[in-house]
Amino acid sequence: MEGWRLPPARRFSRTVSSQCRRPGSPKRASLLILAAAIPVMLFANAARGVLEAAQRFDLVNYIKVPTRVLFYLAAAIGVPLSLSVSTIVALSVAVRAVSAIVYASMCFRVFPGLRTGMQLSRREIPALFSFGGWVMVSNLIGPVVAYLER
Repeated sequence: MEGWRLPPARRFSRTVSSQCRRPGSPKRASLLILAAAIPVMLFANAARGVLEAAQRFDLVNYIKVPTRVLFYLAAAIGVPLSLSVSTIVALSVAVRAVSAIVYASMCFRVFPGLRTGMQLSRREIPALFSFGGWVMVSNLIGPVVAYLER
């Protein structure tokens, strides 16, 4: 019972590390698939944000609705077919990867200038890191504040 006095993050960390030590574990495979999917998800969210900044919510919804349906449909079909958890997770990640590609193609359609070679000057790097830092801080503080309000 002593473990329940630990902070929730540490409890979660211990639980995940104890459950995922076996090399053939489906939990381990699922976690590795999800870890590999993080860049894909970030790219999809960034591309969706570009479309939303252009106020092309019609295109966003044309992509988002089928993606959400397929995301849940992959799990709903996978369970009756007795697919493993890691296979269902991989199918869900594949759905997100396809949506990221579709978001990117819509970005190129809305902003044709994205197809040309872009260059990053050294003067812009500090501003990008500063903005990225504020985005990170706001994304970290939001869930903490929501948790504290409970």
